[in-house]
Amino acid sequence: MNKKFAERRSTFVGVTRALVVASVLLAGALVPGANKAMAATIFYDDFTGSTLNSAWQLQPGQGAYSLVGGQLRYYNQGPLSSPQGWSTTSLTLALPFTGTAWELDIKARYNLYWLDPSGGSSGAQDPQVMVSFDPGSTYADYADFSRGVDAYYNSNYLSAWYISASYGQTETDGLLNPADAAINNNIADGAYWYQIIRDGGILTMNVSYDGIHYQTALSTTLSNPSSSYNKLLLSATTWETVGSYTDYDYVNITTTPEPSTWGLAVAGLLGLKWCGRRLKRRPSGRA
Repeated sequence: MNKKFAERRSTFVGVTRALVVASVLLAGALVPGANKAMAATIFYDDFTGSTLNSAWQLQPGQGAYSLVGGQLRYYNQGPLSSPQGWSTTSLTLALPFTGTAWELDIKARYNLYWLDPSGGSSGAQDPQVMVSFDPGSTYADYADFSRGVDAYYNSNYLSAWYISASYGQTETDGLLNPADAAINNNIADGAYWYQIIRDGGILTMNVSYDGIHYQTALSTTLSNPSSSYNKLLLSATTWETVGSYTDYDYVNITTTPEPSTWGLAVAGLLGLKWCGRRLKRRPSGRA
């Protein structure tokens, strides 16, 4: 085997190996849920215990909860209550955690009363899934999935919010599943899967009607990207107590893998490109 052939054979082997590695990594990156499979669990709760997981903190106010058949049921209670305080403050279940690269998944099923027993509007019945990013003031910097009704205003909606004392507010409306637009037997209902994702200083909020296909509800920059503080909040804004409630099936918070599989695949492809250039640049007149 002469020297020229040996060198070209060595380069060909290197290119082939790079191609195989890049292909495998790229295929892995494109498999749905591949990054989740590599992620580490920060917190998981499917509410199957007889008591609430001790990691949850109860911030007192109007409202109640129970564990029912493997679900956390949150009951809206008024009068005029909200997490930040209206005439009264609503009960909030809080879960603090740390990190700047994570994904939070939660499923919610709604049972919201349109009219009160007397036949008039039940007013605001608005369960909320929130994440606060400010350790000093809970509602100075937070994300919010708000699923509510208010017959007085003929409102039946799902919205995503990011509200910051520094940045103002970003809002996306019109997220309600069309199948839930009708009020049946005085109830506004529906099941929704939410994702709240933090990638450093970037916040992304996704929503799904089936737990498989997600749409981006909102994407924005956090006002304090260097802070690793996060707190999940389950609460509600309620005009009056009429029996509305929300069932939460699970909460799953996982880290975002670093480096990502996609990043490794790109690195492999760049290595392949470099090898190809090296092969092309090799002088052909040398033995």
